[in-house]
Amino acid sequence: PDNLDREDAPTTLMFRNLPHRATQEDVVAVVNGIGYKGKYDYLCLPQTKNRVTVTGFGFINFPDPRDALAFSYDIRKAKFPHSVRNRVRMTVAAVQGKEANEQVFCSAEYGGFSA
Repeated sequence: PDNLDREDAPTTLMFRNLPHRATQEDVVAVVNGIGYKGKYDYLCLPQTKNRVTVTGFGFINFPDPRDALAFSYDIRKAKFPHSVRNRVRMTVAAVQGKEANEQVFCSAEYGGFSA
């Protein structure tokens, strides 16, 4: 779409319905495995108190809005460990950009890391 050339085109997406037994490593493996390794610059997957599994939501930022759009479709076909059916959905995040998300939602303390 033409609006992806705009400076304010969305680049940050929110994961919804991640399998609760999935780990950060599981999610990173899925994202990279469907062809997005090196295409995102930030991924935040808040973890449960035991710091082993994710809480069911997270954020990912792509420098190129075209990659963000493609990812929002491709992730629907991905297979996640610990999940019979993939119910993972992506929405445009309220806070956009790597730096803004690092400040607002996901410091390293809460499971954020830069790719």
